[in-house]
Amino acid sequence: MSLEQLGKNTTEGCVAPGLHTEVNASGGATRTLTADESGGMFLFDAATGVSYTLPTPVAGMQFTFYASVSVTSNAHAIATGDAAVFIGGTIQSVIENSATSEANTGDETASVTVSMNGSTTGGLKGTCITVTALSSTVWIASGMAVGSGTLATPFA
Repeated sequence: MSLEQLGKNTTEGCVAPGLHTEVNASGGATRTLTADESGGMFLFDAATGVSYTLPTPVAGMQFTFYASVSVTSNAHAIATGDAAVFIGGTIQSVIENSATSEANTGDETASVTVSMNGSTTGGLKGTCITVTALSSTVWIASGMAVGSGTLATPFA
């Protein structure tokens, strides 16, 4: 699969009037994303948790996830959907309304999920995670996971 690029390898650059990020509701407890949704923002918008499955990665694809609702049961999650595709990168975890934080790094040879439980691993309102495809087998996550209690890694 190839992705269209504007102004690739030109000295003039490019202008994209009206360029914006599409914001998407989850539409339910689980949703599998497609390659053509790359560049969009997807909401964790249910207190009972929302789980997104990423498409097969193509280098440069990018998805942003925002918790507009704190998860109170189950989890807000981002998964690869393939045991041979991994999520690495670093997510800064913070305790809500506190200066306490820690960095959590995913193992890009083992982690397949970012899962936030609404407390120690994040998932409270304000959590914002971006995943970018580094290759056909690795996603890199970055962002902020808002949690409570004793912080723990959201990578699994």
